[in-house]
Amino acid sequence: MARAGIDIFNREDFYVNALIQRGYGSRFAPRGPYAAQEEILLQLNRWLVARYRAQAALAEGAR
Repeated sequence: MARAGIDIFNREDFYVNALIQRGYGSRFAPRGPYAAQEEILLQLNRWLVARYRAQAALAEGAR
């Protein structure tokens, strides 16, 4: 019973998801690993990269 409800719920999105995928193929679609709403992930990744590089520099200096 619950599975049928989930299938109905998901089926509602199939049409829109297909259109979104089609739009991604447009030459006007922005390229990159992040959507516009994912700015916080981009900031987190930049922060992490800075920390990883700092640790790598410390480890290299300890050799």
